[in-house]
Amino acid sequence: MFSPVIAMWIGIIVMMVLIIFTKVHPFPSLIISAILIAVLAMLFGDVSSLTACISTVTTGFGNTMASIGVVIGFGCIMGIFLEKSGADHPQAGRREKLRCCAGPDRLGRFHPGFL
Repeated sequence: MFSPVIAMWIGIIVMMVLIIFTKVHPFPSLIISAILIAVLAMLFGDVSSLTACISTVTTGFGNTMASIGVVIGFGCIMGIFLEKSGADHPQAGRREKLRCCAGPDRLGRFHPGFL
């Protein structure tokens, strides 16, 4: 029979194909894959109708965005400001010198994600 784990894996594969090969922005591809997983969940009886699928996705997304959405939004805005102003290049150079890294400038941009 059909397992919820298989539905999840199908959704993840569809999301990765949308992002990597078709160059769809990650946000809509995440929503599309979430709806796909909810629709596939109808096959094994967890959800009864298509409207229940959509309400499940919107409720889950709404709860997540209510708790962390503002932080993510401001982080994205700050990242765009840093990128457009060029302020990320000096930081990247300093981090490469401090870590004794030899290599391209993008390596220095990679480090702050782990700090």
